[in-house]
Amino acid sequence: MRRGRRLARGLITGAAMAGAALAGAVTPAAAARSAATGSDELSSVSCTSTHYCIAVGTAHISRLGVGTSLALAWNGRGWQVLPTPGTGPGGSSLAGVDCRSARRCIAVGSVGSVSTGLSPLAERWNGRSWRRLKMPGHDGGLHAVSCTSASACLAVGSDQLCELAEQWNGSTWRVLSTPSPCGPPQSGGLTSVSCQSASSCQAVGTYMPDHETQLTLAESWNGSRWTQQGTSSPGDLTSLNSVSCVSAASCMAAGSGLPVESRGQAAIAESWNGHAWQLLTPVRMAPPASLGGLACRRAAWCMSVGSYTRGGTLFPQAQTWNGAIWLAVTPPNAPGSLSGLSCPAASRCLAVGATGADNFAALWNGTRWRSVTSVPSP
Repeated sequence: MRRGRRLARGLITGAAMAGAALAGAVTPAAAARSAATGSDELSSVSCTSTHYCIAVGTAHISRLGVGTSLALAWNGRGWQVLPTPGTGPGGSSLAGVDCRSARRCIAVGSVGSVSTGLSPLAERWNGRSWRRLKMPGHDGGLHAVSCTSASACLAVGSDQLCELAEQWNGSTWRVLSTPSPCGPPQSGGLTSVSCQSASSCQAVGTYMPDHETQLTLAESWNGSRWTQQGTSSPGDLTSLNSVSCVSAASCMAAGSGLPVESRGQAAIAESWNGHAWQLLTPVRMAPPASLGGLACRRAAWCMSVGSYTRGGTLFPQAQTWNGAIWLAVTPPNAPGSLSGLSCPAASRCLAVGATGADNFAALWNGTRWRSVTSVPSP
């Protein structure tokens, strides 16, 4: 992690995007369509096979960013709404999900709103219904979760100004101590996590040492403690939004930043070799652009999705990593943004997000992306 330049005014930072998602509030796609009341947005998806996926997000988002948690199941042909537990009048949002099987999923997010206060939310899917899990009593929200078994999950997010990490042992959640300093003027949050085992996880996010500087953040978990790692912050407004690991010595992270030579927000990526993070250069798209969802099947194959701007409108983007360079892949030609991605095979991926006021999903068949029509809303 290195110090960046001063923040440019009037731009949406990666931290703000992540924090909004944690709150169940205004993510980039939601911000672009803030005039639409009652809109829906899918944030994350996890597939156990090419014919079974669970997607989560927020439904009926108001102009104030308050909505209700949303879960959908995909069987390879169509969607089914999976009712989630009621959380009261304050609203709720699911931001991350990980499934070990069709009957074992953990979803995380937040309950409440920015105005009323936020608390972490976790729910468990048993193949028939969702059940809300008891959480430690504190403020904040969870943005992502990674599980290596039904009794070993790690969830990350933000606790007001500080990063937040919680561990699930199959029966209870506990809060873990994290290394980054927090408290005014310092702040930060973790946006994504990828675990290879209960004692080997990588998490990424963003860190602000003061009110004018934003840096990328990466930390590793060894089963007993977190260790902060050095990353590159290529300019202003840098944030790592997602991470995917195929081994403890092979991870990829993707996000956004404001490079010195750029006139707008651009996608960034970094790779981990077990010792250090290396900055990579994704294909440049019209700014503001970012990468959100990320999935790696092997060290020489990753897919990432996100958004770029065309004519003042957000459009989805997709890129693949071949072990040497990033290559642009033609996404569905429809307005919208993709924020969640799961690839049960290199020839089969499901990406989710939002377009207009509706949920949005796209399928990858190994050669091209196509939109999935009729994504339901509860």
